Amino acid sequence: MAFEIYEVVKEEKIAEVAKKFKTTIEEIKRLNPDVRYFTAFFGPEYISALQDIKVPYIEGAIKKEEKVCLL
Repeated sequence: MAFEIYEVVKEEKIAEVAKKFKTTIEEIKRLNPDVRYFTAFFGPEYISALQDIKVPYIEGAIKKEEKVCLL
């Protein structure tokens, strides 16, 4: 399976990342056994910020925004 690296820029729900890349929570966790996760009090599970995680490669998936400098 091909994968790409996705940068978690803020705490994101694992379910949201899975949805962005058309995969499952279980697959995200399988690809990233050393990633830090945490659960909100009575809430969803999140991925800690500022980590690079592996996600399945899907052409046309959401990419990190590029910063453009206009002069």
